[in-house]
Amino acid sequence: MFLISNKLLTRLLAAAISVSLYSCGNDGPDDKSKVDNPVPDENFIPKWEHISGNSNIPDNNIFIGYNYRGICGYTDTKVPDLYVGAAFYKDDFATSFDNAISAPKHPAVLSASFGSQSFDKENVTLSGADYRSFVKSMLKSTEFEQFADHNNAYLIDFSICDAKTVGNLSKVFAENNDFAKGLTTVVGEVPNIGKSKSIVVGNMIIGGFSIGMPTPASGLFISPVGDEAVYIRSLTYGATVSFVVISDLGYEDVLSCFKGVDSSISDSFLKMDGKLHNSTIVSFICNDITQNARVATTFEELQTFLAQPFTDVAYGYPIFCTGYYSNDNSIFRLQ
Repeated sequence: MFLISNKLLTRLLAAAISVSLYSCGNDGPDDKSKVDNPVPDENFIPKWEHISGNSNIPDNNIFIGYNYRGICGYTDTKVPDLYVGAAFYKDDFATSFDNAISAPKHPAVLSASFGSQSFDKENVTLSGADYRSFVKSMLKSTEFEQFADHNNAYLIDFSICDAKTVGNLSKVFAENNDFAKGLTTVVGEVPNIGKSKSIVVGNMIIGGFSIGMPTPASGLFISPVGDEAVYIRSLTYGATVSFVVISDLGYEDVLSCFKGVDSSISDSFLKMDGKLHNSTIVSFICNDITQNARVATTFEELQTFLAQPFTDVAYGYPIFCTGYYSNDNSIFRLQ
């Protein structure tokens, strides 16, 4: 199983957890009807504040970790069949991933990289079925087990946003309408939400391992398919968590609690006299290949996940991909 390092866990709890944990203060909300307003403010623009994380992700990696997420019991998730070597026309690449190009391809070497370890297999047929077989073998490998035992999960990014109202959540998660609708439904069911003063969102991206292939020496396709075909050269697997915190504190007060100004986040939330003890936090945790987030409603559930974000069953899902044109192996970049 993956175990996140104590140092990283401390950072996550000092950053992420606090984001989600917002507490009840002594002052009542300025406008009790505002927070639970289901109608988005037409002038609202989400403003994200980076809190923690050191991605070191090359700029040719395209983030796709939020595009296809669903929520267990609330949305129907349509996840594209992504694998290293899969090819699409450029207009569909990293957007819908529709209309995969099925022309015959040359076999290739696939390499999984996790920390200092790697697992390689030569002469792999570049199809979805053979890729899944490769992943299955990788998960049983000694290299993967060593990686799992050495706590190599890493924080890529943690950011927060003042959503202000329930209605604005649709704009905060505008890249995925189905996820936004499901999340808004869940949050809207929180008891006494109308008596709160602020709604704060936290997004966390956690990296795991990557799978890639070298530049095809003889080209990807056995026969050319034109100059608009783009193929997946690598996939980075990881997890994402979105938090929604409902609090009677204003945003700035929540932020100071989140930064641990007066006490540790764990103490603020878990101790009876902690400022965050009466906070409501709803977490949407996505760490498996189905991309269906599970809903967690306690700090303890979030804490448990952060201590162990991956297992050999829930090993993450593609959160970054790189694309290359098949005709000349030049880098594809979203416009």
